[in-house]
Amino acid sequence: MIAVAVEQAEHAHYVEVAHVAQRSHVGEDGVPGVVRDRGHVVIGEPGRASEVYKHVGHAARVERLRAGELEVVLLPLDLPRRELTGRELIGGAARQEHRPREDDRTLAEHAETVGAASEARPEDLAPRDHASAAAENNARLAGQTSRIVRLMRAMTRVMMQCALASTMSACSPPAGQDDGDSEASGTTSTGGPTTTSEGSGTSETDGEPAYFDDCGEGPPDAACYAEKRDPGSESVALAKAIARRHMKTHPAVEQTWDWEETVFMLGLTELYRVTGETEFRDHYKAYIERHIAEGYRIESSDTCAPAAIAAILAAATGEPRYRAVVDDALHYLDEVALRGEHGGINHLGALDLFGVTLWVDSLFMFGNVMTRWGEHADDASLLTEYGEQVRIFSERLQSTSGLYVHADQWFGVDPEIYWGRGNGWASAAVFDYLRARTVRGEGDAVAAEAMARQVSGILASQDASGLWWIVLNRPEAVYLETSTAALFAYGLARGFRYGHVEASALPAIERALAGVRSQIVADEAGEPVVTGISGPTMPGDLAYYAKIPLEDDRGYGVGAVILALVESSGLPSSE
Repeated sequence: MIAVAVEQAEHAHYVEVAHVAQRSHVGEDGVPGVVRDRGHVVIGEPGRASEVYKHVGHAARVERLRAGELEVVLLPLDLPRRELTGRELIGGAARQEHRPREDDRTLAEHAETVGAASEARPEDLAPRDHASAAAENNARLAGQTSRIVRLMRAMTRVMMQCALASTMSACSPPAGQDDGDSEASGTTSTGGPTTTSEGSGTSETDGEPAYFDDCGEGPPDAACYAEKRDPGSESVALAKAIARRHMKTHPAVEQTWDWEETVFMLGLTELYRVTGETEFRDHYKAYIERHIAEGYRIESSDTCAPAAIAAILAAATGEPRYRAVVDDALHYLDEVALRGEHGGINHLGALDLFGVTLWVDSLFMFGNVMTRWGEHADDASLLTEYGEQVRIFSERLQSTSGLYVHADQWFGVDPEIYWGRGNGWASAAVFDYLRARTVRGEGDAVAAEAMARQVSGILASQDASGLWWIVLNRPEAVYLETSTAALFAYGLARGFRYGHVEASALPAIERALAGVRSQIVADEAGEPVVTGISGPTMPGDLAYYAKIPLEDDRGYGVGAVILALVESSGLPSSE
C-alpha cells in the first residue's frame, strides 16, 4: 500500500483495492517495496485512522509513513464492505446497474453512527429522511473513494520510480499534492502529464487576450462563451434546424443508454449553452431522466459516455440524482474497468477477451465525463487522471504521422491504417480537455504535443472536398465520410479558441465545414438531414472499413455536425 500525504482530513477515508495485486509500498525500514496481499486500506491522519477503525471493531495492521503525515491501515478481506463505504466497490459483476438501493436505511443510520462517534452536533442526530441521507452519504463517500483511488494510482507511478532509484529523495509528489498541499499546485510528477500555468497559450501580453475565447476577466463565463460564438449566425440556425428534426424523429424517451445517443445530446448541450433555448435542454434532460427512472448499465467505455450529460446537468442544477450517475461512471472507471500494466483503461470494461484493449474511441467516451466533472468539481486529480490516459493512449496508439490507430491488443487490427472517425473522437475530446486546463490557468504539455502531432496528420490528409477518407491514409480505397470531418472541424475549432491550434488551420476548418454542408440534404418536408455517415465500427483491416455502409441520420453523425456548426460560428475568417 502507499502511505502518502493525500490530504489533511478530519476523518479517515476508505478505499478498496482488492483488484490490485501489487502496490508500491514504504516498508518499516523506509525502503520502497511491494505488498502482494490484497485487502482494504484506510488513509487518515496519524492516530485517526486507527481510531475510526477501532470504532468499526476490527484489528488492523498499521503502516506509517516515516515523516508521519498519514497512516495506512490494511483491513482484512472479510471486513463487511458496507461498514466501510456504504456501497459495494470491487469484486462484483462487471455490469453495474443503477436502481433504488434496498439498504438505504442501514447506510443512513451507519453514517449517523460514525458522525456521532466523532464530531456530531445534536441537530445532526435528529430524525431525518433516510433515503435522502443515504443518497448524500453515498455520493460523498463515492466521490472521496474515487478521488483517493486516482491519487493512489498517481503515487504508485512515483513510488515505483523511487524503487528504481533506491531512494525516497528521488521522488516528486503526485499531481496536485506538492509538499502536501491540495490540488492547487498545478504540477505533475514525473511519469504523468505535465501541468503548468505557463506555456499553454494562457499568458497575456500588453493587455491582449490570452486566447481567442478570452474575455479579459478570469475564465470565460456563460455570457462570454455565448458571445464568442454567434447565436444569430446561419451556422447556428442550421444546427438548430438539424437538431429539431432529429429530436422530432427520435424522441428522448425512446433513446438507448449508449454512445451514439450521447453525441447527439452533447450537441444539444452546446446549442442550449449558446442560444439559451430551453427545448434543447429539455430534450437531453428527458433522456437522462428516463434512464435514471428505468435503470442503466455502465459496463464499457461506450456505456460510460452518457454520464457526461448527467455531469452537465449536475453542474447546472446541483441535483443529487444527476450526481449519482456521475459517481457511478467514476466508480466504473476507477474500480470496475480493467487496466493494463501501462495503466490504460480497457475499452470493454471488465471483459477480458484478448487482454486489456485500448480503443481510441475511449478517449471521447469516458473523456467527456472526466473533463466536464473534473472541471465543475474543481477536481484536479480527475483532470490529471484523464491527462494520464491521453499520455498512455498516445504512447500505445499514436503513429509517427501523428494519427492514431484504432486499437491496441485487438485481433485483426492493421497497425498501418488510421481510422478517420476514431481520430475525430481523439481530437474532439482532447482539445476539450486542453480547454479545461487552459481556463484553469494550467496546461498539459504531453497532451498538447500529442494534439500538435495529430493536427499535422489531420491537415495533411484532408481531401480537396473538405472531407476526409474514413481511412485517412488510404484515399480512394475507401470513401469520404461526414462525421470524421465534423469531429475534426469541432476539435480544430476548439483548439484554436483556447490557443492550442494556430490560425493557419482556419482554412482547413472552413473547408471541412463546406464539405459537411455538402452532405446535408433536405427531406420531403424540406428539413435538413445529415447523410454520408459511416456505420458503427469495430477495429479491423482496410477491407473491413471499406465494407461498412454509409448511412443517413445516425445520432453520432448528427451530433458531430451540430458540434462543428456551433463551435465554428463566430470564428475569424481565414481571408
